Amino acid sequence: MSAFASHAATYSMRHDSPALVWRTGGAWMAVTGIVVGLALTDAIIGPLPALSAGIQIYPQDILCVVLGALALVTLLMARRWSVTVIGLLGVTALVGIQLMRGVTAFGLTTAGNESRTIACFLTAAVLFATAPHEHARGALKVLLAYTIALAALAAVRWAILLVNPGWVNWGDVGGGKPIRVINASHSLLLCQSALLAGAWFLARGRATKSALGWILVAGATVVVLQHRSAWFAGAAGLVWLAVRTYAQRPGQWRRGVTVVCILAPIGIAALALAGGLSTDLLASLTEPTDPHSTLAWRISGWNALISELGTVSDWLLGLPFGTGYLRVIEGALREESPHNFFIEALLRLGVVGLLALVVTYGSILVRARRAVRGWSFSTLAAELIVVTQLAFYLVYSPDAVQGMLLGVAAALAACPKSQAQTKAAC
Repeated sequence: MSAFASHAATYSMRHDSPALVWRTGGAWMAVTGIVVGLALTDAIIGPLPALSAGIQIYPQDILCVVLGALALVTLLMARRWSVTVIGLLGVTALVGIQLMRGVTAFGLTTAGNESRTIACFLTAAVLFATAPHEHARGALKVLLAYTIALAALAAVRWAILLVNPGWVNWGDVGGGKPIRVINASHSLLLCQSALLAGAWFLARGRATKSALGWILVAGATVVVLQHRSAWFAGAAGLVWLAVRTYAQRPGQWRRGVTVVCILAPIGIAALALAGGLSTDLLASLTEPTDPHSTLAWRISGWNALISELGTVSDWLLGLPFGTGYLRVIEGALREESPHNFFIEALLRLGVVGLLALVVTYGSILVRARRAVRGWSFSTLAAELIVVTQLAFYLVYSPDAVQGMLLGVAAALAACPKSQAQTKAAC
């Protein structure tokens, strides 16, 4: 056995998570930086143009190939695969099968365009699910820097709107609402980073001014952005965190309720003084009850799309990529994505793929609860990532950054047994 293989085998024996050739955090930080950098570029200037090489090659296609190749290397070097990794590989295999069927039926461009988002999500998730625990935690630090940049971007764009509302129009970013200067997926990331900051000091039993300050800044930004999907995901995360806190530390739970009772009236008073903003927020809260709301529009579209699954094979494995999402909603012909990851998975991967996704997410929650007796930051972070993603995907699809986060959650849930007695390490 070569020295390299011997070292890899020794490294494998020292880790409960799958072994990696990468022994330092530099390579992981580089990959994390590429994923986050591409997403930040998209947030600032919009999607990068495609390269023309006989076919249109988008930056996400290159990212997907790179992440997939790195994931393959790490998987081959692994001593064993967790249930989460196996579930992700199963879903990825189904995506590959449905992509090949789509290429045969509709051509590479059509099938590739429809499968691009989920392919990037899965390759990122598989790769980061194999990350060592300490490097998964390092990826969260990059995420924090990214969300700080998103909050700053939102503040700059709001300032531009105040100075000269007609200068730039970000209505296409926020679905026609100028106040939504960044999109819903960015709002979700801000929400997740605020929740993770809360999990940090809850697990440590003490708060810091910087963590509390960031929670307030990120939380206020999410509220003003008025993306109801991010509000829903944040509420789900808060409920989960409250239940976990009540179970583990009732004293902290009571103090948290006291703080909320003090801050809530202050927030309501501030909104009342904000005039137009409070009116907009109230309209955003009540809009889903309208019979012609976006929620009603989406539900109507989901029913129309599901009705296309006619045969047993369609229900089990789904329709190939490239089939499209054409349907009639309120008398209008629409072709955009279903705006629901679970519906999308059912349509393209069938019941088999949808169940594999459920098993993947469920395995992270189960492993997080078993990794350390009680709780730790890593296990709380893994649980919050899973809960917020599941809530958000009821109305949106995933992306590469959320795929990275899902992989990080899988790595964090597998807190090494040797560190189980030292929760500070987790």
